[in-house]
Amino acid sequence: MSEAAGWQWTVLIAWAVIPIPSLLLAGAGINILVVGALLILWLALPSVGAWVYLATWLNLIGWRLIGLRGGRLGATPMSVRNQNGMSSWLVMLGIVGAVRSGLAGDGIGIALGVIGAVVLFMVQGPLFRSASS
Repeated sequence: MSEAAGWQWTVLIAWAVIPIPSLLLAGAGINILVVGALLILWLALPSVGAWVYLATWLNLIGWRLIGLRGGRLGATPMSVRNQNGMSSWLVMLGIVGAVRSGLAGDGIGIALGVIGAVVLFMVQGPLFRSASS
């Protein structure tokens, strides 16, 4: 593995594990900018955007599971509502990104986009319900 590839994997793993994406997606206003930046990244660099998308939705689901483990989210209702809305936008981003990866001939990008969209769609009810329920 080259030094550049090792650096990229380190960044992706950190993006997936450290709650940066979850916090950014919880913030009002900045959350849509994050999704927009992911879209631009995926459109410009399909092979990179797909992997950053993967790390983002894994992070969001992982931290949501940790938060729900105790029966409560441990976050303000507004941030939960923001994350709920952004999870729907990430579903659409996965579909658009998969199409873009398809146009670029990137089979892995297609798979990551479709898998991400399907998984996020399937967990909408259990993980991204309203903060009041």
